[in-house]
Amino acid sequence: MAPLSSWPHPGCAVRGAVLLLLIVVAAPESWPQPPARAAVNDVWSPVIGWKAHTGQTFAGIHATLMKDGRILLFGVDSPFGYFVTPPPVGSAPAEITLRGFRTPVEFPEPGLPFGPFLNIKDTLYCAGHTTMADGSVFVVGGTRTLSLFTPGGLATLFVGLDYASVLGSSPVTWRRIPEKMKGTGELNAPDRWYPQVTRLPDGRMLATAGADYVVPPAATSTNRSVEVYTPGATGAAAWTVLSTHQQSPQEI
Repeated sequence: MAPLSSWPHPGCAVRGAVLLLLIVVAAPESWPQPPARAAVNDVWSPVIGWKAHTGQTFAGIHATLMKDGRILLFGVDSPFGYFVTPPPVGSAPAEITLRGFRTPVEFPEPGLPFGPFLNIKDTLYCAGHTTMADGSVFVVGGTRTLSLFTPGGLATLFVGLDYASVLGSSPVTWRRIPEKMKGTGELNAPDRWYPQVTRLPDGRMLATAGADYVVPPAATSTNRSVEVYTPGATGAAAWTVLSTHQQSPQEI
């Protein structure tokens, strides 16, 4: 260590500190400013029509932006889902023909709690969906259609689905999550019709809201429970309830 006699005089240190402070305060005014960006107006292209590879028209009820820029469409008007590749900027073809792939349609066996209905069909219409960390699409719930004969004629009822499905984009394959959801709603069933799905920063999938039972034409019973799905987990660890129906804030 240098002897004390060689250290700078305290007064010099103070003057140096003051000078440094003045430089720090004044410096930002002389820094070069980033170049101004030219304003660019967003514009809509002309309307672009699309049709299925079968020649039929269809409605994209649900749409998801994929990691590679394509748009996934699926819904009720067709047994197919479609990937749309947006045309290059400045290009606006009058019509695009889309080649579809099959979406899941299941026919579970009649039974409790719905009784011996004439027909039961599960589809992903009215589901919640978002992309997972790996680019797959995570779909929660959907619609179970129940048909039966009544004294007034054929009646159709709708309830939410109690499971989730995943679409892998390469290759395009659907798989059903084997563990059913746990968060129950008003009717004590873990069904969700039109829920919301959010990917959390840690990769888990948050499922909220939706209806467990849909009574035509409009009355529904809700499912306010909040739960998360942990990708890769199996068994009881797959789904975790964070807030029950009774604990969650009531919708306004």
